[in-house]
Amino acid sequence: MFGKRRRQFDFRNPKIYRTTKKETNVSFNPKYIWLFLILILIGLAVWWFFYSQTFLIKNIEITGTVNDSIKAEIDKFYNKNIFLFVIGQSDMELAKKQTSIERLNIIKGIPDTLKIEVLVRKPDIRWKTKDKIYFIDENGIIFNLETQNEDDNKLPCVVDGRNLEIKLGSKAVTSDFVDFIKKLAEKLPEESKKEIAEMRIEETTLHLTVKFKDSYQIFFDTLGSFDDQLYLLKKTIEKHNGEIKEYIDLRVDGKAYYK
Repeated sequence: MFGKRRRQFDFRNPKIYRTTKKETNVSFNPKYIWLFLILILIGLAVWWFFYSQTFLIKNIEITGTVNDSIKAEIDKFYNKNIFLFVIGQSDMELAKKQTSIERLNIIKGIPDTLKIEVLVRKPDIRWKTKDKIYFIDENGIIFNLETQNEDDNKLPCVVDGRNLEIKLGSKAVTSDFVDFIKKLAEKLPEESKKEIAEMRIEETTLHLTVKFKDSYQIFFDTLGSFDDQLYLLKKTIEKHNGEIKEYIDLRVDGKAYYK
């Protein structure tokens, strides 16, 4: 009989088997490096434009006349970032603080300058109410005039017999009314050979009373033709000058009444 063959093991010199080592390579994708650099550059640019001293407002140039209130507001613009400074909102807020301003433009001059252009309303007539005198431009806007000269004080003045409150910066009368007053102040003394003492409205701006010095008064319709009324006035004075004691009424179209 054959006996079973036994496997022989050599325990004195055992064989050692190791697992296969997987090799790994670590590398950076170039696009991530460029992205990182771009983010750094953007951060530096943001800091430079919005947080550095380079673009802080240091110079303000003003063209035109502004009052003390607006000057104080303009001074607050110093040291603000010129890119974060909002023009549209600022110029409207400034204009509201000075009713004589017709238009105000703010222009940015990079890196640190603001140029402010102020267009002041041109006064055409004066308006007196409650013993205070205001000015009205050609569009009928009523306002205060910060600086006045001799010519401004010689403008024709209309007295509001109603003594109504006025809202500065608002439209007080029509442009046609302003034009009527200007023509009247220019031509009436020449045609009547008399000096105007006062121009006055009572119930409405549609009717105007002109008083001559030491003489009678004239009632005008400010919606009617100025030339037609002046012609009627001239003819009435020529024919009835000695008979006119109190007034000439020109408010009826094509007619002249006197007393």
